Amino acid sequence: MPLAALRRSLREMLLMSDIDDDVTLRSEEVMDALSAEYDIAHYVHNVIKTGRIRFIELDIVVGPNFTLQTIHEQDRLRERIWNVLGLKMDETWLSICLTGEAHSI
Repeated sequence: MPLAALRRSLREMLLMSDIDDDVTLRSEEVMDALSAEYDIAHYVHNVIKTGRIRFIELDIVVGPNFTLQTIHEQDRLRERIWNVLGLKMDETWLSICLTGEAHSI
């Protein structure tokens, strides 16, 4: 088995992110833009690819002036993130959590 295939398989088994992955880079770009636009104090993201499925987790800590207070407004934020990622729905699981408490993530 070539080393590259072994490395890729091992990363999958250990659920490790690939920091050079284009989805990881796009998620960082969209979160950096949103952080500047809204009062997002901190975020943590994790992108894992297992087989043909990607699991993307975004944990967002919002500040006291975060303006998206209703579920509808927060769903529009999630949709905006989803559109920037540009992935197929049947190959992606996207989890976005919002909190005001930094110790929660």
